[in-house]
Amino acid sequence: MSLVLIRTVGFYTTLERSNATRLGWRRLLDLAFAMLCLPCLLFLGLCLLILNPIWNPGALIYRQQRIGLRGATFVLFKFRTMQGQTSRPKFASQEKARIGCFADFLRRHRLDELPQIINVLKGEMTVIGPRPEQPFFEQRYANCLSIYAQRRRERPGLTSLGQVRVGYADDVSSMRRKLAFDRLYRRQRNPWLSLYVLWRTVCVMWTGAGGR
Repeated sequence: MSLVLIRTVGFYTTLERSNATRLGWRRLLDLAFAMLCLPCLLFLGLCLLILNPIWNPGALIYRQQRIGLRGATFVLFKFRTMQGQTSRPKFASQEKARIGCFADFLRRHRLDELPQIINVLKGEMTVIGPRPEQPFFEQRYANCLSIYAQRRRERPGLTSLGQVRVGYADDVSSMRRKLAFDRLYRRQRNPWLSLYVLWRTVCVMWTGAGGR
């Protein structure tokens, strides 16, 4: 009995160390990726400082509360693409009247998401993980989809398998499909699948394909 207990404790100790090692390497890769992308963020930010007063007057950075790991809230950073204020949370597909042509270009090519590199550097996000939602929509989906709460076990990401395969989810049906792909990535996570997600993300950014 005691021998079985010792082996069981040893197994879980080894498993915890393995998970800690994996998370440590993942964090190092996140930091390396974010540092590589930082010059792009700074260059685009400088360009927008010049162009925004002409085509998109207003603040450069938009801050919004999102739900992260274990349900904790954090402030997500984006380049602002909408004019004015809204009385309640809405999907972007319902806000087209507040998005100009220049801002729509930024959104279609996902350039407005680049400031989330800062969230990666702060440890609030990872490179590949389920996209974070606003608290209002988080609660709505959690009430409709029993498996939705599982995504809170993962640190939210800049991109995900669900994001590149489904795109922008603005209803329960599309979110269910998105969750299925993100769950598949979580179960089969490996370097080749991660490279596929990154490659598809670059394709989406280059072509502007996918819902917003």
